[in-house]
Amino acid sequence: AGSTTRTYRFTITNNQTGVSQEVASPTRFVTIPQNMRNYNVSYTVTAAAVIDGENVPYAGNTITVFSPVISLVKLAP
Repeated sequence: AGSTTRTYRFTITNNQTGVSQEVASPTRFVTIPQNMRNYNVSYTVTAAAVIDGENVPYAGNTITVFSPVISLVKLAP
């Protein structure tokens, strides 16, 4: 038995515009891509594993996340 290479493929959909984007990640974590971020918007995120280069079929795992209603401001010290 050899080693297993595993990555993750996320499909992120902006539920307001319907625009989707795929993001590959070496971890099980992903952030909303900068070019599709907006305030007061929900996003649907679908995840799939890619094991040794093969996409594992989607099994119905989705999550809906919400962006902040207003922009967040970083205050200078």
